[in-house]
Amino acid sequence: MEPLNSGSYPVEMINNIGERLPKFSMEQSLMAKGSFDFLGLNYYTAAYAADVPCTRENQTMFTDSCVLLTCKAQQFDFSYVSQSFYLKFSFLATATRHGVRIGPEAASNWLYIYPRGIEDLLLYTKEKFNNPVIYITENGVDEVNGNAKSLEDNVRIDYISNHLAYVQSAIDNGVNVKGYFA
Repeated sequence: MEPLNSGSYPVEMINNIGERLPKFSMEQSLMAKGSFDFLGLNYYTAAYAADVPCTRENQTMFTDSCVLLTCKAQQFDFSYVSQSFYLKFSFLATATRHGVRIGPEAASNWLYIYPRGIEDLLLYTKEKFNNPVIYITENGVDEVNGNAKSLEDNVRIDYISNHLAYVQSAIDNGVNVKGYFA
């Protein structure tokens, strides 16, 4: 996002990748800067983060971000395949801090309900990227209810209602949200 906002790479990226990072010419920088019409934002959950130092041994394009990506595919029946991606970051993300969860767990074990996080993200984006036009393109929660309880959708109703209240608060604080899709 930073090259589209400022026309240059983030300082962290320059520091991590160094000379291997392609350079923008002045013309390219000017072309990139402000070249987006809007920002599409997906928000589902939040987590606490703590720094975990990253090693720089045998540095390559695969280790620059201190991320290890692996994929595991599971076939549950003849027609449905689920893919799980695992990322190893140079920070520790957890839903629990000092024994307290960030929010209630949804049906997926990675999704914790934390409506305030969408406002935090919107306010951060406003400040970091000069208040771009934002469309919230994904926001939702899964729940275990099965076909028999398909109309008992209280978790999802509360999730969307609470998130929209925080979106409204962000708008009231000047964030340029133009659309919301659940």
